[in-house]
Amino acid sequence: MAIGLFHTRLNVSSGLLGAPTLTLDLLVNTVTKKVTGKARAAQATHPQQVFQANVWGDYSELQFAPAGAQSIVLSLDGSPSGPLSQIAQTFHLHGLLDAEWSNGSASYRYLSNGHWVDQHGRLRKAPDITHQDRPQVAQRLKAAISQLEGV
Repeated sequence: MAIGLFHTRLNVSSGLLGAPTLTLDLLVNTVTKKVTGKARAAQATHPQQVFQANVWGDYSELQFAPAGAQSIVLSLDGSPSGPLSQIAQTFHLHGLLDAEWSNGSASYRYLSNGHWVDQHGRLRKAPDITHQDRPQVAQRLKAAISQLEGV
């Protein structure tokens, strides 16, 4: 696991056709063990649902056995505005992840049209967002260094 501050994108899905998929865009502070970010649940089938919230919470490290693999216990809450707002929380998540924050399972619930929607699914690292028509940062940096070396 990275030390300090890192970004991760996670998807939670049951794998069933038409079921909501939750995407978490999180900033993890390993010093304070705090997590903040955005949650977005989307369902493409009728009735189409899209839910968004700012999320915050914490995590702890759990070791199952003396020589066992370490796991991460993640707990998040959320609302449309943030943790200091007077608006009621509209999102809750409890998850168990591997130490690399790439696989696990999670249960979550969100408020949609006045009713709580409960979901459980497999948690996986989400694909990184890339912009195919623009060179990536590493490619641009390499090109800039090459230009400087040629001068």
